[in-house]
Amino acid sequence: MNTREQLNQYLRGLETRLRWMTVSKGVAIAAGVALGATLALVLITNALAFSTTSMTLARVVLFLALALALGLALVLPLLRLNGRRTASRAESEFPEFEERLLTFVERSEHVSQPAKPDPMLELLAADTAEIAEKTQAERVAPRRSIFAFATSAGAAGAVLLWLILAGPGFLGYGASLLWAGLPKAGTPGFYDITIQPGNTLVRRKADSKRRWCGCTRGIAARRSGKKRTCCHELMARRMSFCSPGSRNQSNITSKRRVFARRHISSM
Repeated sequence: MNTREQLNQYLRGLETRLRWMTVSKGVAIAAGVALGATLALVLITNALAFSTTSMTLARVVLFLALALALGLALVLPLLRLNGRRTASRAESEFPEFEERLLTFVERSEHVSQPAKPDPMLELLAADTAEIAEKTQAERVAPRRSIFAFATSAGAAGAVLLWLILAGPGFLGYGASLLWAGLPKAGTPGFYDITIQPGNTLVRRKADSKRRWCGCTRGIAARRSGKKRTCCHELMARRMSFCSPGSRNQSNITSKRRVFARRHISSM
């Protein structure tokens, strides 16, 4: 193995280390963005009672943020990483090269006949290889940095997975909606309003007592430890009102859901 092959092998080792560093760093940034965006969007959609429109927009924002993070922190740095950038990174870490390594890479790219020996390039390679033997390639991309980025990515991914599968309260419910999609038809929502009785006719100029109950699955589990219907009974004993004579409407809007959520949280 001549000096040029030795130097090329040295450069390939540096580039491999830099690629591992770039991948671990990019994945860590993407996982952090996914976790942070999930928490922020769940808080926003929770204020809107997890309505269908808010969840659809939140899901679009989440995946756009994740795609942007992956593109800027992982894909573009990997595409830009080549022999010349590797040499520049090594030159900045080891000033003793004095741009010999970068000059070697540039001259090697412009050699028209690789099999034909170039005396000037051979001399440059011999001089640069002598300096490269005295350097530590690990300083360019330390193992502890790669391990730290990989650990951060794993921790953020584990927290996000736990939040989606078994997260507490509205955080877990909202995270599962963002990543797993809207629930199946007939699945009860996190915030509900029940009006008793439902659609009934009321005599003109007469009053009819209506009892409404708002509940969340978190309150039901926290206060009664029973099924979700127990929460209706707890709320019904505390909230009731009389409405003037009119036809009761059974369709509940998102604003009324938000109103019920605020009353529940204040109890």
